[in-house]
Amino acid sequence: MYLLTKETGTFFVRARATGPRSAGNGIEADRPVKWNIEEYPILRWQWRPRVFPQGANEYTGKDDSALGVYIGFCPPEDLALCERSLKGQLGLGDRIALPKLLLTKGVGSLKYIWSEPLAKGFEFDKGRKAVKVLESGVPANRDQWVEERIDIASDYRRRFGVQKLLNPIGLSILTDADDTQSLAEGDYADFKLCRE
Repeated sequence: MYLLTKETGTFFVRARATGPRSAGNGIEADRPVKWNIEEYPILRWQWRPRVFPQGANEYTGKDDSALGVYIGFCPPEDLALCERSLKGQLGLGDRIALPKLLLTKGVGSLKYIWSEPLAKGFEFDKGRKAVKVLESGVPANRDQWVEERIDIASDYRRRFGVQKLLNPIGLSILTDADDTQSLAEGDYADFKLCRE
């Protein structure tokens, strides 16, 4: 569940995940974006974990996180197919076309997480999802916001091995605990696209 909340003059999204996927646990909050990544290569935001999912390890299969930010990439001519795929609304023709699309270089997503067990800076791939741990462990002060500043264009080129940039099609946040059947909670605020 994602709720818009206000605290000391700051609006933010409080995400809380508990129970099975059928109850909404493990569902991303998505926002389509029109983003010229050549002009605005940097994404900034703030976040803070409240509760980490017990027993989670995003690398080994218990793929739950208190905080996760996704940026999705798809060729403009295949945007409708990518959107149907993300929503789980694929028809028969889509199911035939999708494997070809997924083999296209540059299609996929970057995912940035705050992990309790994994080391800061650790990177790994899960299919067409390139994951990077930006922060690790329980913070000393769980009320303190941590600001991130990520060169999305640079990470995209490096992780997908391409020089030609695809513009992002969407940005998502995900706080989930469906794999561990536990509880996860985190806050997100102040997303900005920046030139530098």
